Amino acid sequence: MRDYTEIHLFYYIGEKQVGDKLCDCLPANFIPWHGQNKTLWQTVKTILLPVSWLDANALKLGQTEHISIKQEEVAMHAMRFCTLSSNSRFFMVQGPPGTGKSDLVVNITLNFLKNLDKGIAILLLAQSNAAVENLVRRIVMLRKDFPKPLKDRVRIIRMGRNPQSAADLADYHVDNHVARHLRSMLFQQAPHLMHSYRVLEEEVFALPGVQIQTLEKKEREYANFVRNHYLQQYHREEAQVRNLVFEKATLICSTIGSSYAFPSRKLQLKFKCCIIDEATQATEPDTLLPLTQDVNKFILVGDTRQLPPHQTLVPKEYLFSRSLFVRLQKVLRDAPSHNALHLLDTQYRMREEICSFPNRQFYCDKLITHPQPCREDIKTLAPYLVFEVNEGNKTKTYVNLKEIEAILMILLTISRLKLESQLTIGIITPYNEQRIELQKQLETLNLNRRMKVLVNTIDGFQGQEQDIILLSLVLRMANSFVNDAQRLNVALTRARSCLYVFGSPILFESGSHTQLEKGRH
Repeated sequence: MRDYTEIHLFYYIGEKQVGDKLCDCLPANFIPWHGQNKTLWQTVKTILLPVSWLDANALKLGQTEHISIKQEEVAMHAMRFCTLSSNSRFFMVQGPPGTGKSDLVVNITLNFLKNLDKGIAILLLAQSNAAVENLVRRIVMLRKDFPKPLKDRVRIIRMGRNPQSAADLADYHVDNHVARHLRSMLFQQAPHLMHSYRVLEEEVFALPGVQIQTLEKKEREYANFVRNHYLQQYHREEAQVRNLVFEKATLICSTIGSSYAFPSRKLQLKFKCCIIDEATQATEPDTLLPLTQDVNKFILVGDTRQLPPHQTLVPKEYLFSRSLFVRLQKVLRDAPSHNALHLLDTQYRMREEICSFPNRQFYCDKLITHPQPCREDIKTLAPYLVFEVNEGNKTKTYVNLKEIEAILMILLTISRLKLESQLTIGIITPYNEQRIELQKQLETLNLNRRMKVLVNTIDGFQGQEQDIILLSLVLRMANSFVNDAQRLNVALTRARSCLYVFGSPILFESGSHTQLEKGRH
């Protein structure tokens, strides 16, 4: 029998009492009690929960200042889903741009890590290496605030590509964990190696910077010495140490594609759940890879209204570009009583003027915009404008010099502002040829040193945000981009303060999304 405790959750929402819908996720046997201080409209709910499952701070989502009631509700649903026994295996969260999908993933992960039983771990996956590394960095940063005994129990393992690709996270890569263990074992078994290693280390530190070749030669000599004398022992013990490292881990992080390589069924380790960020960017077969592990609960986080999985080798009729998230969403739509699909409905990125069109066009006006204060040094800039470029590309080439000229003029205008701090600007376009030409001409400008300008394609910009976004549409006639709701949504939701769109009037009139005409100049 597990120990249980009473956990009191307090909600203060100004002078407004919290409705019962906030606690739909709680066990049916909760005991409601209203506090004596009626002016604060306290709602206290006493819940019988396993003491090892959730602490009183479980709903504090990291360092985010503004957390919506919906995010708290979804977090509670997700953690309860993974804790209580049920036949359901998938819990899905749709997070439109700026709603804090990564915040939710990081904080659900942290709250599980605080109370994991021995031999239990969390499997954290994402479609891209960049997304995995971003999640690991945030978890490592927040882990520093844990008490030392808890911090020591949280062991993070990064699987996947070369550990040197993200040098700041190299200590957490499984290969480096194994190397440290092996080196320690070898030194214990052969003390003279420790002396040799320290002598070599002193010689290396004493070398001038120009003697790189000498350094490399000594490294090879040492590696050959160890290899020749301890090769068989190394191979035998490496596998044992690797399994030991995995068995002691509490958080294993990887891309979805590399998750199959983890030998969980051969180890004495079970997963509490598998959390998949960017789930809508993974193909259905890819998302099935984690099912090979010893895990029964999956939390899928993504947005079906943003970029789908990239698949070019298989014909479209086979639906390999569809994600498992989309398939499950369709199933759940046909069963509206099911509560496994949740929408994060408050966005904290864009100003209202920028969010208005994507909200109406792609999210059926379900998004709530949290008030965003504008930087004082760019208050004179309009938040959202569409610039008509009447001349320019009249061919099928994917370069529009007139739009580039207009964008450079806008950059020079912004450069004259008295910027108080770094201003991030993203220039995005659907076509790589336009990106290359923009980058080339941008190098000729002498801009304010506090302006940081990044040029990329729209596909390469998903998941990022900048203070100002300049969007170059290039072509004059309707094309696959302006009729692609998912890519257009990504393009229009990257800006925090200002969004400026450059395109021809013919394009706006012939495309599927004609409401871009608002704010035309």
